[in-house]
Amino acid sequence: MDFWDNVIETNISATFRLTQEVLRGMVERGSGHVVNVSSVVARQVFPNVAVYSATKHALAAFSEALRLEFHSKGIRVSEVAPGLVGDTDFLRYTENPTFLNGIKSRPYKPIASTDVARTILCALTTTGATDVSLLEVRPMGQP
Repeated sequence: MDFWDNVIETNISATFRLTQEVLRGMVERGSGHVVNVSSVVARQVFPNVAVYSATKHALAAFSEALRLEFHSKGIRVSEVAPGLVGDTDFLRYTENPTFLNGIKSRPYKPIASTDVARTILCALTTTGATDVSLLEVRPMGQP
């Protein structure tokens, strides 16, 4: 339960609280852009990542609701959903041997966090009335 609580606190509660804080200023200015990083497992779940998938699904729903609620205030909301990323702490905190063996046996290489950062930059640099609601970035060959 401690691991689950930590995943829920990090992926849902902290994101909700931070978003609430930054939205206040965005609403006052009449502009802004919220970018939430979810995961492809928000929509395509795998064994042994139930709680992680559930939190990322909640973040995807939260992002879409914010997009619909705040567009009239000049605020854009984007969700960036990476596939397997190799240089994060996620794998360091995962102790499930079945899951770790599954990661190692995949026929594709993980992407880097810099690939995710470039995708976020893509969402942020769109102009005009463009609304980038969802960008998925996966390793080549990841289903």
